[in-house]
Amino acid sequence: MTAPLDIVDIHAHLWPPAWRPGGTYEKPAGTFAPEIHRKIITPQALVDELEHNGVSLGVVTATIESPFGMEGSVPLAAVRQANDWLAALSRE
Repeated sequence: MTAPLDIVDIHAHLWPPAWRPGGTYEKPAGTFAPEIHRKIITPQALVDELEHNGVSLGVVTATIESPFGMEGSVPLAAVRQANDWLAALSRE
């Protein structure tokens, strides 16, 4: 008998507080359904979804092109802020 395999989600997005409504770099929900948008801006909602679906590990990113576009000018402070937030979240 073999052990069950772990499920790993290698493509999960979270937006830091600065990208959320009222944040410095606010990114509108756009075409996201409200439930999907909630999981992108609420870390616990994403964790709950992963756990509910048996995901053992989630690789999370804050894609900087979300608020700035693929060719937009990106302030270095915004990148640092997103990275620092993700690092803190990972420690939690």
